[in-house]
Amino acid sequence: MLIINDTQIQEEGEIYERPYITRGIKRNCIEITIGKQDNVTYDTLVNTFSDGASIIRRLKEKRIEKQLVSEATETEEAVYQEVEIEYDQDYPLTDFVVAGDIIDKRDGTFVVYMGMKTETEILEEQNAELMLTLVGGEE
Repeated sequence: MLIINDTQIQEEGEIYERPYITRGIKRNCIEITIGKQDNVTYDTLVNTFSDGASIIRRLKEKRIEKQLVSEATETEEAVYQEVEIEYDQDYPLTDFVVAGDIIDKRDGTFVVYMGMKTETEILEEQNAELMLTLVGGEE
């Protein structure tokens, strides 16, 4: 499951990271396949996967934990059994904030690309912030 700005969408299969040309620049992107779902249309995806979107991938995972069956007594030791516990694990995809292509596969499924900012874009933003700080400090 993906959580994008508090909207939940079920992805299908793995999410692949690969180079992809978005906005005329080759950048690292994630490729997300979204299967047919109620209330998921091209328009809802355009509104959800926008620039700066916060994306978290939530996966169900399992771990083995020891669970107490009976407590220790004066004559016997405590007895434990191993139990499989299922839990949600969140994986933030915070580097992927540039909205890319949304491809309608015409069978109810979509492919969405979200990209990373390039080094040049990051430097331009840092320079703009620095200029705002310098210009704002002169008043």
